[in-house]
Amino acid sequence: MWNVVIIRRTNEKTMRQNNFLGLYQRGLYGGSRFVWNIDTLRIIIRGFFQFHRSGRKLPLHLIAPHLRSLIREHVKCEVCVWDDHYHNWAADHFDLICARWVRLPSIRAVLLKLHEYSVIAYLVSTTQASYHSLHDDGMMSDMFYRAINLEMTRMRSLHPNCSANSLPAVPRPSPVPVFGYCFNCGVGLSDKVDFNFIPRCCCLSDHCGGGSGGDDICLCSYCFDDFLDD
Repeated sequence: MWNVVIIRRTNEKTMRQNNFLGLYQRGLYGGSRFVWNIDTLRIIIRGFFQFHRSGRKLPLHLIAPHLRSLIREHVKCEVCVWDDHYHNWAADHFDLICARWVRLPSIRAVLLKLHEYSVIAYLVSTTQASYHSLHDDGMMSDMFYRAINLEMTRMRSLHPNCSANSLPAVPRPSPVPVFGYCFNCGVGLSDKVDFNFIPRCCCLSDHCGGGSGGDDICLCSYCFDDFLDD
């Protein structure tokens, strides 16, 4: 009897602590499927173009784990920022309970979304189809269609060489422990190399989500030299 009371009180306390998670909170029992929204779908679209269509042109299965980690950071930012302030206590709590209580997509779910958009992008680039016609034909959801339109509008509005909405590069495997990765090329940064911090882009205002924000980015020495040459 006492064990039941203790377990029930513990569960109630845990649920009160997790209320700040909102729609990202997992249930007490069973699986909790991730709820995709326009912002997280835009990370998928942006990652597809940045890492698969350009740059290193990585296969989708190598992109998926990285995009999942970026979606995790987006969710963390969403639930830990309110009244335009980032609450460190909420961020610490988020990290402690994330594995058990936070709804996040699996790598397989991210990969499925990448494949879904890959088919859409292929049809648009190789046939007479457009995003609008594919949507009207029922080949994509309303949410995916709105996310694509927002991303296309964003891309058209960027100034030359704008890095405002660039995602951090996919990390490259490193044989030695690293403290972080170069934002531009993904190479590991250890204590034996220089850390070069620069503003992400001069056009940015302070905001969170999807890899954009007013924070600085860290570059390896090679990318930093390229930046100075430009």
